[in-house]
Amino acid sequence: GSGHCGQPTSFAPPPIPTAAPTKPPLQRAAEIADFINNITFLPEEIAYPSGSNPTPEEQALAWVIDKDPLRLNLSDTDPDAKTHIRQRYALLTLRFQSTIPWNRDNGWETEAYECYWDGVSCPKEEVTITMLSVSKNSVHGHLSADIPLLSSLTELGVARNQLTGSIPSSVGQLTNLEKFYIDNN
Repeated sequence: GSGHCGQPTSFAPPPIPTAAPTKPPLQRAAEIADFINNITFLPEEIAYPSGSNPTPEEQALAWVIDKDPLRLNLSDTDPDAKTHIRQRYALLTLRFQSTIPWNRDNGWETEAYECYWDGVSCPKEEVTITMLSVSKNSVHGHLSADIPLLSSLTELGVARNQLTGSIPSSVGQLTNLEKFYIDNN
């Protein structure tokens, strides 16, 4: 399918194992918020949204805590749970920049393994995202300072959208980045 570079369309993604919630919801929420705040590139703490105008980062945090159908816990037996939480959060910081629907967003904000979201690619049989290509996709807003949480990116394509503002200095943390397409914004 589109956006799954090198991955056969007939291959069904393996289910991501999730542990039955054993922690009270508020404890799980606090643990995920602490985890995100310990890895964020933003200078200020990302809080659970309480006002009427949450930032894209606050919306992404709330989605991971409350709306992600996988309900991942940091203590899951899945050794990749932290990777999934980090990547899903980082991808959604970009997604929630836009107030209008994207042209292509199959799989986004679903239980699908994030490597199967439109425009996202991982090496076969791996969970780490190496390519994000959302060019020509009606992406509005700015590039989040937390995009570098996708630390294995070798290619980032956000060209031909309606992005504004400057490129966050944190993008320099993407030490594996070989291709960065940002023209025509």
